[in-house]
Amino acid sequence: MKVTIRFATVLAICAIIVAFAPKSVQAQSDLGTATKQITDSVTNFKATSFAMDWSLSAKVSGTGTSDGNVTVTGTGAMSYDPTKLNKADLNTISTPGAITFQSTITYNSAMGTTTQKGSAEIRILNGNIYATSDTMNGQWAQIGLADAVSYAKSQAGSMGGTMGGGMATAEAPNAVMMGMMADPDILAAWSKVVATPGFITVSNGADQTIDGASVSNLTITADATKLVASPDLPALIQAVIKFASTMSPSAASSSAQVPTMLAMAQKAVKKGTVTLTWLISKDDQTFRGMGISLDASVDASSMSPNATAPINANMTFTFQLSKVGQPVTVTAPAKSVPVPLGGSSMGSGSMGGGAPGMMPTPPATPAQ
Repeated sequence: MKVTIRFATVLAICAIIVAFAPKSVQAQSDLGTATKQITDSVTNFKATSFAMDWSLSAKVSGTGTSDGNVTVTGTGAMSYDPTKLNKADLNTISTPGAITFQSTITYNSAMGTTTQKGSAEIRILNGNIYATSDTMNGQWAQIGLADAVSYAKSQAGSMGGTMGGGMATAEAPNAVMMGMMADPDILAAWSKVVATPGFITVSNGADQTIDGASVSNLTITADATKLVASPDLPALIQAVIKFASTMSPSAASSSAQVPTMLAMAQKAVKKGTVTLTWLISKDDQTFRGMGISLDASVDASSMSPNATAPINANMTFTFQLSKVGQPVTVTAPAKSVPVPLGGSSMGSGSMGGGAPGMMPTPPATPAQ
């Protein structure tokens, strides 16, 4: 069982490498061109304010008892002041005026015999996060953004200690990934895998119109059935195992299991496509939105003799910008309840250990 888990981890790492392809991928003509278009669209994006709409939908069937679907949608706006932000210091996002954000969220789900629905709203203003939902009777919770950043970094650091071979820092997982992407054996094996016929295809979908402007639709699709059948995939997995064993010697024990596990994967994966869509403004070649979709079908009988039907999973996420460059105004709720985060001492709006209660929030400062 431990060997199976380790092998599954190696496969997951390979999948991450596929998702965040290194620069060697750019040697492939179509994918290289698409990668450059995507990179340039982000680099060219200079606006500091915009509206945004996003949605997530997922559906699972064939499980017998846990079939269901979920839909989450969000709409809102964001602005930021680059003069108050420092990429090298995450704490600067808690500087008052650095980030202003507002989003309303609705969700519906039906899993098995359980159904749920609801709504929530999040605002970020003047160094504070405000949140409410339809179950809070009109009350708002308040969390200092600095406290949230500190808590997130501490959690990432804990994960880094586990994933990074003892490197108990928030940067450890990223350092491991960067190390793999720079490994010559992994790069050489990946360059062959990415050339597998039918594995990755690039196309241009129908143009869209956003705020009266024409937007191109770049599409990149990866087919998992082609990947697991690639004759070059074993070499990539072995290269990842070799790299992983330099940090954790026990990883080397997965090497002998590669042929067996790949045979199982080839039998189990009946369908598996991941599609990335990227929206680019034709006027200034800047980012305007993106989407990711997953369509998978797995022969569960190859993993469990009691399974009789395939497990099907579908997921679609879309994110789109509009009103780019237009002013964004967000106001703080009139009253809010400070909420300690992870036992930390609250910053702005701290109650100092007093009894919870509604308290006035600082005056709102509209973002420009």
